[in-house]
Amino acid sequence: MSPSLRRKGASVLGELPRGAHLCMIYESTDDLLDSVVPFLRIGLENNEFCVWAPPGKPTLEKFRMALERRIPNFDRHLEAGNVVILDREIYLKGDHVDHLGLMSDLINMFHSALAKGHNGMRASGDAFWTDTGQWSEFCNYEFKLSKLLKGKPLALLCTYPMIMSEAVEVSEAVGAHQLAVARQNGDWKLVETTPATARSHSTAQKIGILTGKLLSERERNIINLMAQGNSDKEIARSLAISPETVKTYVTRIFVKLNCYKRTRAVALAQSLGIVNAY
Repeated sequence: MSPSLRRKGASVLGELPRGAHLCMIYESTDDLLDSVVPFLRIGLENNEFCVWAPPGKPTLEKFRMALERRIPNFDRHLEAGNVVILDREIYLKGDHVDHLGLMSDLINMFHSALAKGHNGMRASGDAFWTDTGQWSEFCNYEFKLSKLLKGKPLALLCTYPMIMSEAVEVSEAVGAHQLAVARQNGDWKLVETTPATARSHSTAQKIGILTGKLLSERERNIINLMAQGNSDKEIARSLAISPETVKTYVTRIFVKLNCYKRTRAVALAQSLGIVNAY
């Protein structure tokens, strides 16, 4: 991660490099708000202009009310023009993604924000495109955004509903972002998606990393115990299962991580934030 971080704010979403381009796959509206709220709140605390284009459901008014409950003085910020909530239809021109228009609007808003005295800009948008047939075009737009953002005091958080993770094409979007916001062990963390994750992991692994579901709860328990140096017999005693069952789980972990030595599997799991460092 770049050393030029904006450090203000306790959340992991407050410590972002210039030009950060993040993605997050979410299951529920609560998951979506759990990431977008701190992203916008910390931006407002840092005097950054904030923009959000939420999904179509629930309504924009309900999302505004949700932000009002979660972000101090949100109405005042909204009235002052420090934050705006946009309809997701801004992505489309007719039935096509308007790439040039979107990037032009983004840069115009960014320069306008700086001219008004803001320290930078944060924007988040939801990509619910399963019914448009424009997925490939949208992924191309995401790649172009990464280049456009480089070095600017501008951060983007792109959110994708879990239903889209069933499609192989989601891996294209993952690779278009520098970082992913993943919920692991109940906490939000930043996971690097390029170059290592995007290039060296399969589509299933990428989606697993983003959703925090690469390993099952039992598999996470076992690899945590592996990381502490426990043998199969010791793990079996700790979990009240047989050593043969432990071996079966260990084999599954090796396959999912594409690592077939305990030390390498543990090291990879630690790098992905699946287990803590010991």
